[in-house]
Amino acid sequence: KPALDATPLPTEPHAATADVGFYQAARPALAHDNHAVIKGDFRVNNNSNLALTYTRGRPYRDEPMIYTSNNTEFHGWQERGTASFVTGGPAWTSETRFGYNKQDLETFDAFLGKGVPEDTLYGRRYASISSNLGFSTPASQIWTQYGPGVSFEQKIGWHRGQHSYKFGGDFFFRTGGRVKVNNPVISYLGREDLLNDVPNSMNYTFGMPY
Repeated sequence: KPALDATPLPTEPHAATADVGFYQAARPALAHDNHAVIKGDFRVNNNSNLALTYTRGRPYRDEPMIYTSNNTEFHGWQERGTASFVTGGPAWTSETRFGYNKQDLETFDAFLGKGVPEDTLYGRRYASISSNLGFSTPASQIWTQYGPGVSFEQKIGWHRGQHSYKFGGDFFFRTGGRVKVNNPVISYLGREDLLNDVPNSMNYTFGMPY
């Protein structure tokens, strides 16, 4: 019943015996960000420069869904920093760069938070009803992606006679993972099976990180 209560009724005329109807409405969406960039350039000596940059972001978006209690919230976290050091002499140049980038994203469907008191987090989630009748009740999830990346770059240029040479290398290392928690999905084939609670399949996602 809670899953059906979150499914809006048709707003347009429909047959009394119809399984589905047409629903139309407008809801507001919300988005904002807390963004900052700090950059500094330093002249170390006559031949060397150091550049430092820090960037942070906290993007957020609340996206309405057709269901009355299942808005999707997007939470983002970004922390990024770079350091670049350039030096050289009459016949050579060197550029060293280090970077760190952390970008995490979490999406949360509000209906997942509905349910009865539980001993474990989301252990008693309301299920979603799926059917071949043209409608379903709210499907919800928490989807989290996380992990920082580190990069290191080195370039060296060398001039000798009529020739110039340049070589270097890049190293990039990234760690990360994801966690996904869904409410159960119970599927039915046909009206009779739905009314008599005879499911065709049931799907459970427990949300173990990997």
